[in-house]
Amino acid sequence: MYCSMSLRPAYFPASLQRAIACLLAGALALLLAAAPAHAAVDLNEPDNYRLAQDIMLRLVNEARVREGVARVGFDAQAAQAAKAHADDMLAHDYFSHWGLDGRKPTRRWNLMGCYDAVAENIYYKKGALGDIDTMLEDAMQTLLASPGHRKTMLNPDYTDVGIGFAMSESGRELLVAQEFVTRLGGAYYCPLYARLGEKIELIGRYDSALFELEAVVLGYEELPSPKKKLWLAKVRSYADAEVRYAALTPVGSGRIYSEYPTSPEVELDKVGGYFKCSPRLDYKKKPGTYYLFVWLRAREMDKPFLAAVATVEVEN
Repeated sequence: MYCSMSLRPAYFPASLQRAIACLLAGALALLLAAAPAHAAVDLNEPDNYRLAQDIMLRLVNEARVREGVARVGFDAQAAQAAKAHADDMLAHDYFSHWGLDGRKPTRRWNLMGCYDAVAENIYYKKGALGDIDTMLEDAMQTLLASPGHRKTMLNPDYTDVGIGFAMSESGRELLVAQEFVTRLGGAYYCPLYARLGEKIELIGRYDSALFELEAVVLGYEELPSPKKKLWLAKVRSYADAEVRYAALTPVGSGRIYSEYPTSPEVELDKVGGYFKCSPRLDYKKKPGTYYLFVWLRAREMDKPFLAAVATVEVEN
């Protein structure tokens, strides 16, 4: 003798069937809400990080080619600078071209021992990031929609880019930094600190078969000061030097600039492409951050370009 039990719906009251259906539908909705359709890739994994760099480099070059601009190469040193700034922004919960110490991209770059001209793009997103392609395409679209970031990305003077990412452990915060640099085989050196009124020496070398030295332009701004998060929270574009106040030209060049006083103080070795100048840093007798902008001119072109920037923090 045996007995059987059937679980066919017909044996459940209609009200109970409706209750079960509602519970199942609610549980399914919760599961779908908790699991995004495309989970963000973990950029804290080295392989994923390198893949993201490759993808973004491809996207940058696709944007440049569309505008008829030459591709950029990948610069490992610039990528270190980008990573360091992205990590700092994530760790200290801010988003700005200025660091907490008040220093800007060019000064941070100089402190790494690099003087080639540099410009920075940054991007931040919080929330669902999507898969790796969606995440990086969204970042690129946002940057290209910003006139300042777009101008930097498509600037034909830049030859290379370094790309850095910082992602929260939750995978729901992403910071991106792009450091565009002009690498033309030159080498430059300048002391990073000086006393007010002291003469400093900027020395450099460039390929004299391809370029000639146009001028070294001097700039000034106040010394950096620590920034509070409230100040950093305001969206700001940045520029190097609040004022440019003098131009130093090669001895015997006869160049004169109408924008600021000009003096022939740059010594040249035209054969080797070496140059040297020793300006006294005392703009209006004020301490501050002094900039030395090195402008070169390609021999087959009329327009000069910014090849290097050195910054010197000058105190009393």
